[in-house]
Amino acid sequence: MKHWEDEVLTRAFTYQNEQGILRGKELGIVTTLGYPVAEFAVGRQQGYSLSEIFTPYQALAQQAGMKFLAPLPVSQFAYLDAPARARLLIRYQQYLTVQDPFRFADQENWLEERLRKLAAKGTSAQQDQLNLIIETMQHQQEKIEDLKWQVQLMRQAEEG
Repeated sequence: MKHWEDEVLTRAFTYQNEQGILRGKELGIVTTLGYPVAEFAVGRQQGYSLSEIFTPYQALAQQAGMKFLAPLPVSQFAYLDAPARARLLIRYQQYLTVQDPFRFADQENWLEERLRKLAAKGTSAQQDQLNLIIETMQHQQEKIEDLKWQVQLMRQAEEG
C-alpha cells in the first residue's frame, strides 16, 4: 500500500492547489476486520477507533479536495452466515452506487429501483408480488415522514 501511495499520490497529482486531478472526487474505504467492530475503540482490545485509524486518509482526501466517505468495515467475514453475507453484498452495492449510502431514504430508493427492475423481468405473479412490496415500502416511508413532521411540530411547540 505504501509503495502504491508513493507512486500514485504524487504532489502534482494529489494536491488541489496544483493539478488537483482528484479534486471533487470521493474517497471511500471498504476494509475487512479480523475482530468485531466494537473492539476498535479506546479502551478496547484494539485500542483505537476506526475513525482514528483512517484519519490519515481523511487528511489526504482533504488535501486533495476530495469528499471523504464514512468507511464501510466488514467485520469477521469468515464467520458470517449466508443471510449476513447477502446483506453485506447489498450494503456494499449501495456503498458504491448510492449518493449517501448511510442515509435510510437513499437506501430505500436504491432498493425500490432494484425491485422495479426485477419486477419488469418477472412473471405477472412476480410483478404483482414485487409491486405489493414496493407499495408497502412507500406506505412505510410516508409513515416515517409523517412521524418526522410530528416530531418537528412537537419541538417547535416546546421551543415556543
